[in-house]
Amino acid sequence: MRILLVIAAAVLTCAGCIPFTVFTSPKIDGEIVDSATNAAIPAATIVVHPGFQAPYDGSPTTVTSGADGRFLAPEITRRIWLPPLPYDFAYPNALVSVTTAGYEPQEQTLYALLDAQPPGVQRPIVIRLKHQ
Repeated sequence: MRILLVIAAAVLTCAGCIPFTVFTSPKIDGEIVDSATNAAIPAATIVVHPGFQAPYDGSPTTVTSGADGRFLAPEITRRIWLPPLPYDFAYPNALVSVTTAGYEPQEQTLYALLDAQPPGVQRPIVIRLKHQ
């Protein structure tokens, strides 16, 4: 009997629910360059740790920069069902780590990288690495 009450409560709670797409990891279109020469850095490893605030504990995405230094970390979404109420879904931040041979590793949040870009320029994000 108790199980039937739990099932009935769950069904009534979700009656009329509608699907929402929420972002669990942001899309990052970027370029890795040498801070002194602005030359593209190929084969850099970029790890995106998504989250809304520290600690950034979402499932990490790892990508590698191409011969032109460019990389694209895909946006990851999921679907959830919620009652039709007003919601404010925040776009997730992420901790972006970049490593490659001969350069100092770099780790910054996506929001800090966006703030460092020239005004009006949002894509690609340019990440400058210093030689070791």
